[in-house]
Amino acid sequence: IEDSYSNSLDDTFSTQNKYRIETFKDTLKALIKSKIIKKEKHRKILDIGCASGSFLVACKELGFEPYGVEPNKSLVDYGKKNYNIDILQGVLDFNTFKEEKFDIITLWDVIEHLSNPSETIEIIEKLLKKDGLLIINYPDSESFISKILGNKWPFWLDVHLTYFNKSTINNFLTKRGFKIILLKNHWQKLSLEYAILRAGKILSFFKLISLVINFLNLNKIKIKYFIGQRLVISIKSD
Repeated sequence: IEDSYSNSLDDTFSTQNKYRIETFKDTLKALIKSKIIKKEKHRKILDIGCASGSFLVACKELGFEPYGVEPNKSLVDYGKKNYNIDILQGVLDFNTFKEEKFDIITLWDVIEHLSNPSETIEIIEKLLKKDGLLIINYPDSESFISKILGNKWPFWLDVHLTYFNKSTINNFLTKRGFKIILLKNHWQKLSLEYAILRAGKILSFFKLISLVINFLNLNKIKIKYFIGQRLVISIKSD
């Protein structure tokens, strides 16, 4: 699994970064406005599984001090080349950031990929400062979208090793020293072209829609969508 993540290639992934950056900035601004994130207190942020660095760019543009760790070599190279951000290539373990402490640690679309999520949370607990925040985005296996789409729900993937719902994510974090302070639906932005392309891999109907979109030159229209992902903010408890 680790070798696959480190060496796989996806030429289309980073084409959507400008939309991801916008999504992350919107999310961070909302958390700052609600005073869950306090900029004078929460400065140093670690993003685990940061891909090519979209979240790190959003953090940097909003005045935070971001760091990332990512196993995929090509995505790390892309982020360093295009954004001049600090990404460590590799997999997080107990020795990755021995002397570092962070105010916020994030797992965006990552926890479902982990072969041992308990160990990762244990590492995170050691890396977080007192009252530090853990932000997780995960596909909820009991969301109404997953129930409507059934086996066509796009998050039923062989690379997703663990699934959570509202109850199990709460139990999982509580037992490992974290208290949830916010759990809500997570809306994201992508280009219409990319969203339809991904949807076409699940339902052939969207392949026809893709032809119409291309004909009408609507490819670059930005859309906001929700397909069952949740945003969870928890705080490190004593």
